Amino acid sequence: HVNGNQHVHMIPAIFSIICQMMNDYGMKFIRIPLEPFFVSPSFEDNLYMMRSLNFLKYFLLRRLSLKALVTMKRYDLRCVGCFVGILNTGRMTVNVVKSAVKKLNQRRIDAAEVLFHPAHTDHKKDTHARGNRIPRYYYLRERRIEKENLISKEMKEFLEAQKIELVNHQVLEITRLNSAGLPPTS
Repeated sequence: HVNGNQHVHMIPAIFSIICQMMNDYGMKFIRIPLEPFFVSPSFEDNLYMMRSLNFLKYFLLRRLSLKALVTMKRYDLRCVGCFVGILNTGRMTVNVVKSAVKKLNQRRIDAAEVLFHPAHTDHKKDTHARGNRIPRYYYLRERRIEKENLISKEMKEFLEAQKIELVNHQVLEITRLNSAGLPPTS
């Protein structure tokens, strides 16, 4: 599948070029970061979402995603039914995932791409430590929170209880998407 760092592939002029290139190379899936709006039962999660720039990024990417869906259809490309991870970037907790799954179930979306940014290291001589810029990313509290939640026993138990299957784009069944390759609308 195709996506871009910081969702740069969503810029309309770039998106069109990428769609053409995907056709040239026989690629079918592209990331469309169209996330349904939802809130977590956790006050801290919601406060983080409101204080960060995630809320603004969500609205910008939503607008770009709706436009991209039209372009994508012209090129006969597909996207996963939904995307989760913009509203709560830096605070992807088990509560956030539970709330997202509840929203996806309400909308009858059976395939979603969920984005985490887990990172953390205690190793001071990390091989990425060139120019002292990258290590800061690894040491951010938010990245550690996401890692801890992602690998937690609670997350594993929730996913198992919900019968959520983790797959990559290579094994994603196209039948999970509607005939146009677009997310269900509701």
